[in-house]
Amino acid sequence: MKQATKNSFSLVSMTKGLEDTQPHNRLPSAAFADAEAEPFAADASHADTTHADAGHSDSAHADAANADEEVAAHGSGVDDALGLYLKQMGSIPLLSRDRELALAIHLENARRRYRRAVLFNWVVLRKVYERFQEVKAGTVPVDPHIDVVNSLGLTREQILGRLPQALRALGKLLQNAGRDFTLFQRTRSVVGRARVRRLIGRNLMKAIGVVETLSPRTEELDNWFLYFGGLVKEMETLELEANRGGRSNADRARRMRSVKELRDHSLNVQFTLEDMRELLRVMRQRQRAFQQARSDLLKQICAWWLRLPSVTAAAAWLSRI
Repeated sequence: MKQATKNSFSLVSMTKGLEDTQPHNRLPSAAFADAEAEPFAADASHADTTHADAGHSDSAHADAANADEEVAAHGSGVDDALGLYLKQMGSIPLLSRDRELALAIHLENARRRYRRAVLFNWVVLRKVYERFQEVKAGTVPVDPHIDVVNSLGLTREQILGRLPQALRALGKLLQNAGRDFTLFQRTRSVVGRARVRRLIGRNLMKAIGVVETLSPRTEELDNWFLYFGGLVKEMETLELEANRGGRSNADRARRMRSVKELRDHSLNVQFTLEDMRELLRVMRQRQRAFQQARSDLLKQICAWWLRLPSVTAAAAWLSRI
């Protein structure tokens, strides 16, 4: 068991090779351009009207004039508050350029590391393959299943254009994955198993490279991450049943059944349980880092918003809606 754990770490630790340590030369700008706030002035112009009835009293005209002044005064106060808020919002910078770039790079790196960890197994890769086969067949729309990043060449049109070729390459890698895992199980020498593990790791990296050109939506990867965690829990339950004692015929039958089901699960996912446990740990760790990076950016935005002198005026305006 110790040897298996050591070997499993050597496979999952290859996820470190997926990290792109070189910073992007061109990152999507996270800057908020200063927008000129258009004045929300109330239209105080009133069309001149002629009254056919000359019998209206002067008091009626005075009441109507007072009502118009009240409405105009109320609207002017609201519009002044909103206009002041928008002007100040545009005049106060969100972050310095260096800080903004640092946060953008940190968030993008955390996102990429998390996505690659989730994709570093044939279970999720097969889910991606099946989903984009549905997109290619036209049974599901493409937009809810992709993240569009124009600056990285991941537009809707580019993704659809490379979809057929990417699916052919991914399908071939998935087909070879079963053969490689069977070879791994049949190999007994430490050197031979290590060599097969490196082969599996290289093929996983190739598959991830193909999938990244399709840019599957991060929220969908979140769901598949949960699905992978459920598989690990199910296999751990089978392992407990296989190792549970008992000398009766029923106990022996239960153990044999659990061992067979555990072996079938490993063949289906093409990963050992030890590898899956270690990979799940890496996924969780990188998910936390990604969530922390998003939280840091949100805190910066909230801190900027609270610096606005007219936040109170804006709140007063919102309360009147």
